[in-house]
Parts: sequence; structure tokens; C-alpha cells
Amino acid sequence: MQTNSIRKENSDLERHIAHLRSTLSALESRLEQDRRVSGVTPPQHVPPVATAETPLAIAAG
Repeated sequence: MQTNSIRKENSDLERHIAHLRSTLSALESRLEQDRRVSGVTPPQHVPPVATAETPLAIAAG
């Protein structure tokens, strides 16, 4: 029974990750559109995407 619970939790997490990736993609697309409209050029150095291992290090910059 615990295996089924773990599988359900894993499935829920995979769905959540897929949703977050989709949201991130949409936000990146919107940002690119906004930059084109405003004439703002993107920064030369784009920081890496935060991962589960390094969110605080990246946020601290």
C-alpha cells in the first residue's frame, strides 16, 4: 500500500513539474515579446535556471 502512495505522490509531482515548466516557457515567451516591443536588449550574461540544489545560491547572485 505504501508503494501505491509513493507512486501517486510521484505522479502528482511529475504533473506539477510539467505545469511549472509550461508556465516558465510561457513567461519566457512573454518576456521575449515585451523586450522586442520595448527595444530592450537581453543581458549578455543570463544566469542559469535555478535547480532544486541551488535556488538560494542563484537567488543570492
